[in-house]
Amino acid sequence: MLPALSHGDFIFFCPFLKPKVGAVVVVSSRGHGLLVKRIQSISKDRVELEGDNQRLHSSICDAPVPKSSIIGRVIIRLRLNELPRVWKLI
Repeated sequence: MLPALSHGDFIFFCPFLKPKVGAVVVVSSRGHGLLVKRIQSISKDRVELEGDNQRLHSSICDAPVPKSSIIGRVIIRLRLNELPRVWKLI
């Protein structure tokens, strides 16, 4: 999902928001586990997904997936280097 998301980013998602085209979602996929992808299109009961990184291909983007596989819509992204560091010396 580069450049939108980087390795080590923290994401927060909401399971109650409706999926919409262009939204970044968390998807549960058999054989792949949890994935973060962008919605390319929506039909009655399926969605087509895409990744933001055009240099890499994901096999989950080859075919529509059931809407029911969407766990939630990403609402916040925090980069690890943007989080305040709290150090405690013992």
